Amino acid sequence: MFKRKTGGRPRKTREKEPGAGEPFLIAETDRLHADMIEPILRESGVPFERRGTLGAAVTLNAGTRFETYRFYVPYGAREKCAAMIAGIVRQSWRRGSKIILK
Repeated sequence: MFKRKTGGRPRKTREKEPGAGEPFLIAETDRLHADMIEPILRESGVPFERRGTLGAAVTLNAGTRFETYRFYVPYGAREKCAAMIAGIVRQSWRRGSKIILK
């Protein structure tokens, strides 16, 4: 996070706050818990995106057992969504699921 001017000393810059509509990674979980999280987010009316990490070809050959899903929501709705899905992610914590809220 340092920018260097030509011939000058490094200058520390502050990271810019993301806009309210920018995608924010809210959770990463397995298929079982992703299938529980998706209806909750859909009913809340918050736009979201569910992405698989392995891709379609690997999932078709190996199945969904090894697939990990990531949920993205608008930055402005991150705290609301984290509160709604916290119970599900807490239950699945032992299996490697997590809520990412910065």
